Amino acid sequence: MQILFVHPNFPAQFGPLLSRLTKRADVESVFLSLNASGVRDGIRCIPFRLRGRATQDSHYCSRTFENGVWHAHAVYETCKAAKLEPDLIVGHSGFETTALLRDLYTCPIVNYFEYYYHGRGTDGFPARYAVSGNGRAACTGEIPMPGENGPSPLLMDSAFYVLPRSAGLSNGTSDIVRPH
Repeated sequence: MQILFVHPNFPAQFGPLLSRLTKRADVESVFLSLNASGVRDGIRCIPFRLRGRATQDSHYCSRTFENGVWHAHAVYETCKAAKLEPDLIVGHSGFETTALLRDLYTCPIVNYFEYYYHGRGTDGFPARYAVSGNGRAACTGEIPMPGENGPSPLLMDSAFYVLPRSAGLSNGTSDIVRPH
């Protein structure tokens, strides 16, 4: 079984899970990131390269979205070139890295839902940029992510998502991963 992990930083939140998976002979772990290549602790690391990013000239409400698109595109191109055949993909929703992978793969995609950014009142979003209605959601920059399920490390974090609990968000418990 090949499990593809995608996150800009290796090993990110997936370190404890990766260390357990590398002990299993029936699992090949592959990690796409901006900062790792080669084989690290039994994990095949493949770097992806961003070809652009949001700039100061980008509207403040589109910067996160634009950066997410650049991440998603870089991951897509890297996966396509590497000819990977994952049985499962694990990514982080905040970086949008798995957003285009449904076009390459039919395997399950699980995204880690850490925190949903709001346009006001929860995370230091500058008051001068506060907007109302649908504009607030646009400023968060979240791209709808593929996948039916995904862990959230804390019940508090999952409560901030606009998805209903029935959409598959959990409080981080499973037989492999448990909250610290």
